[in-house]
Amino acid sequence: MEYVVNNVDLTVCLSEAMKEYVLSNYGAQSNKVVVVPPGGRVFLNSYNERPAPPKVVYAGIVSYRKHVDLFVRSMPYIMSRKPDVNFYITKRGDLLSQIQGLAENLKVNPVYFWFNDLQETLRFLFSCHMGVLPTTNDTSSRISMPSKLFDYLSAGLPVVANEVGGWTDIIKDNNVGKVTMDDPEDFARGILELLDSPEEMAESGRRGIELIQKVYNWDVSAKLIAENYKELSQHQK
Repeated sequence: MEYVVNNVDLTVCLSEAMKEYVLSNYGAQSNKVVVVPPGGRVFLNSYNERPAPPKVVYAGIVSYRKHVDLFVRSMPYIMSRKPDVNFYITKRGDLLSQIQGLAENLKVNPVYFWFNDLQETLRFLFSCHMGVLPTTNDTSSRISMPSKLFDYLSAGLPVVANEVGGWTDIIKDNNVGKVTMDDPEDFARGILELLDSPEEMAESGRRGIELIQKVYNWDVSAKLIAENYKELSQHQK
């Protein structure tokens, strides 16, 4: 990898954390490493009110590094305060059976869902109140940029995630949700704080939509990479 990075004209990273990793681990030249973050698609022009009861959704794949067990273990704490909350988990992934078993042991009943049609998926997300994005705390998770983060923001969902650094700073810096410790009770606290404040939840959703419209969308990403390609081609003439 060090050989590759040092023998190409440009290395494109998905995040500042990934850029720092490439610079520190592979001895890359800073002027040959750029950040072009992924983005979401603009689905909403404004935030729409979500009818009760509250819906909290995990819409990613149930697999290694996704740490969905953190969300499931937080459910009893949430239900003790707000028994009317509905939980949803994607019905896809190689760890699905383990998560279902954990939910049964904890006597919680999340709804497992899957839509093959994008429009159905969007209609469902537009009816939810927040999205959760638990993840393992390791280098790979920290330097990546999970696409589900941008899906949630596109749908006007405030995001609750456990702290790993890197991309979780987007949530904190832009006030689009809550970042918690890697602990079920604290994860529940982040969710409950939003549920206890409908105004904050709605405002976080509005800020998320605006963030997608202005910063993290594919048009912006395409423009950034086109500018870097143009500059690179000019230097090679």
